[in-house]
Amino acid sequence: MACGRPRVAVTYGQEVAVPSVPDLHPNALRAQVALAAAGCDRQVRQFAESTRTSAEAAAVLGVQVGQIAKSVVFLADGRPVVVVMSGSDRVDTGSLAAAIGAREVRKPSAQAVKEATGYPIGGVSPAGLPATVKVLVDKGMSRFEQIWAAAGTPYAVYPTNFPELLQVTGGHSVDVAERRPLPASGAAQLTEALEGAQRDAPGTHHGT
Repeated sequence: MACGRPRVAVTYGQEVAVPSVPDLHPNALRAQVALAAAGCDRQVRQFAESTRTSAEAAAVLGVQVGQIAKSVVFLADGRPVVVVMSGSDRVDTGSLAAAIGAREVRKPSAQAVKEATGYPIGGVSPAGLPATVKVLVDKGMSRFEQIWAAAGTPYAVYPTNFPELLQVTGGHSVDVAERRPLPASGAAQLTEALEGAQRDAPGTHHGT
C-alpha cells in the first residue's frame, strides 16, 4: 500500500510527523505517535486475529514465541513498573524487587493495569507509556535481532529490536528472568558431560 501524506501530531510538547494511518485504533495510534516521537521509523500493524498472548502473536506473525516482547505490569511498593520481557521467559519477582530496591512486588488487577498504563491487558505497549511508569527491559530480549511488541490493543503489534526498546521506553536493561531448573534427565546428562570433560581436560592426572 502506498504511503499517504504524513499526518502531524503533537506529543510530548513537540510536533511529530506520523505516517497516514486512518484505520488505527486510538490506542494503536498512541503507540504509533510515541514511536515517531522517539525517532523510530516503525509501522504499527493491526490484525483480525488476536495477538493478546505471546503464543497467539507468534502464531499470527509466524515467528518464535521468544521474539514477542510482553509488557508485564507490576506494583512495586504500590508504584507501577513495566517489565518488557521475552514471551518465552517469566519474571523472577525476587530479582525484580532486588533490581529496583522494592520491598513488595505484586501483580495488579486488570483495572489497575489500565489505570497505570492507559492500555488493556494483552495490549500494553512499551511505546506511549506515561512518564510516571518505570520501565525495565530484560536483557534476554537482546538475543533476538527482530522483536514484536504490543501496540495498544490485543490486535496490534509493531516490529522493533532491543536497542529500540530501550530508546523508546527510556528504560533500563536488567536481568530479571526466572531461571528454570533442568528436568531430572537433563540435569543428569549435564552432570555426566561435565564430569567427562573434567576427566579429559589437559593437565588432569589419573591415578594408576
